[in-house]
Amino acid sequence: SDELMDLWLPDLLITADDFSARTFWLMKIETETVGVFSLAVLSDSVVELEDFWLSPNEIGKGSGRLMFQFMLNHLKIVKVKKLVIVSDPNAEDLYLKMGAERVRLTSSKPEERMLPVMEMIVNGIHNHF
Repeated sequence: SDELMDLWLPDLLITADDFSARTFWLMKIETETVGVFSLAVLSDSVVELEDFWLSPNEIGKGSGRLMFQFMLNHLKIVKVKKLVIVSDPNAEDLYLKMGAERVRLTSSKPEERMLPVMEMIVNGIHNHF
């Protein structure tokens, strides 16, 4: 709803500070940007998935899985051990399918809305695709 978008918008906007604090990747099909994700470094071995956005036209076509696999390959190369994801409830199934596990819930806006906090071991166990 418009009311919920107004409530969430300040937390969803990407600022100049975000660009300097995180690493962003774009997914393109030909010249059209169809996805974006960003990672924030929490420690030498732990990163958090901050953004994972996909064009509505690409949902259900495998683009989200492809973008997630690209991200995991990158994290393996740079020797990250754990990925943390604070997921939108509607995206939790994708992350579960990719091998993440829900570890707890955290509060969101409005107050009664809860977000799954998920973790995924990147280097150390085999992830199933």
